[in-house]
Amino acid sequence: EFKSWVDSLQGKQSKVKADDAKTAAGRHKAEGAAREHLTRVLGDKINVEFVKAFNDGTSGEWTKGATVNTIRLALNSDVLGTAYHESMHEFFALLGKHGGETVQAFMTRIASNKRVLNKLSQLLDGQPEAQAQLADPEEALAYMYQFWKAGLLPVDATAKTILQKVGKFFRRVFNMTRDSERAVELFVAFD
Repeated sequence: EFKSWVDSLQGKQSKVKADDAKTAAGRHKAEGAAREHLTRVLGDKINVEFVKAFNDGTSGEWTKGATVNTIRLALNSDVLGTAYHESMHEFFALLGKHGGETVQAFMTRIASNKRVLNKLSQLLDGQPEAQAQLADPEEALAYMYQFWKAGLLPVDATAKTILQKVGKFFRRVFNMTRDSERAVELFVAFD
């Protein structure tokens, strides 16, 4: 059930499709793209494992370890989209480990925004298990980042007109930046 939903979003979520993972070359491509993202954003202090599939139909998991955390990704799903999702769990854990509680609180506040949760719920339509996970702010944040990376969740509107750009400039000058603007800046900085 979850796999069929993931398959339905394949073209939208990443360049590496689940169908690619059926061949050796496709598995290599999927693993390479996911590993490149995880290494670029998290460094080499995380254990990354690839499995053919999880018995429960999930796409990935993040597990806290004694010294090194582990991200496991199923090759029968959107490997890159799942890597985005799981990387946010690791980033969130790193923030907590290194005194970033203020940033964690900000991120969970953004992910708990009703408009964001409604959009995430729409994107997860037909997946009641995934929708139920949105009650956990960290899970909501991971989905938020995953869908933002896929281009499916615009967190903040891009300033296009002169008036919008001037407004954004003055919000920065007077330290009145919207939370959504800060969220995008945080995602961009993490990415």
